[in-house]
Amino acid sequence: ISANSKNVDSYHIRGHAYYELGNYELALKDFEAAIEQRPNDRHLLELRAKCYLQAIDVGAAFHDCETLWTPGAAYDARTKRRFVSMCFDVAYVSRAQDNATTALQALRLAREIQLSLAATETTEGDWYNLACTYALIASLVEDDGTTLSAAERDDHAGYADKAIECLGKAVVA
Repeated sequence: ISANSKNVDSYHIRGHAYYELGNYELALKDFEAAIEQRPNDRHLLELRAKCYLQAIDVGAAFHDCETLWTPGAAYDARTKRRFVSMCFDVAYVSRAQDNATTALQALRLAREIQLSLAATETTEGDWYNLACTYALIASLVEDDGTTLSAAERDDHAGYADKAIECLGKAVVA
């Protein structure tokens, strides 16, 4: 890096090493330096989101999740599942921090991504994940309904039933 500060791969590799060593502050600096030079690099954004999660900055992690997902773009099923997993991670950490708003946003994004899987791509595990998403949204709305408007609560009515429906599809898949 000292020989060529514009070498994105050097920042990427060193940032990944810092991440693996648990030094999230230095990892974030390297990932951000790499992203400055390649702002549309989805892999770098994904690594930074994971790093933010480890540093317990769920707002920044969720922002990167939103940036990674472009509705209608061509993603393979594996990538979609990876994005869903990241959204779940953001939701769980957010909920542990009593941040129901970010948890709900992350779960809504996970649901959107899950619903974009083509019928031929959907596995038993995908149906279970979607069931969990609906159930978690339903429990957030029930447990923390005061943070939601009446329209938002109405929008999520019936999600417990949708969770059960998805479990039935998982058994059949």
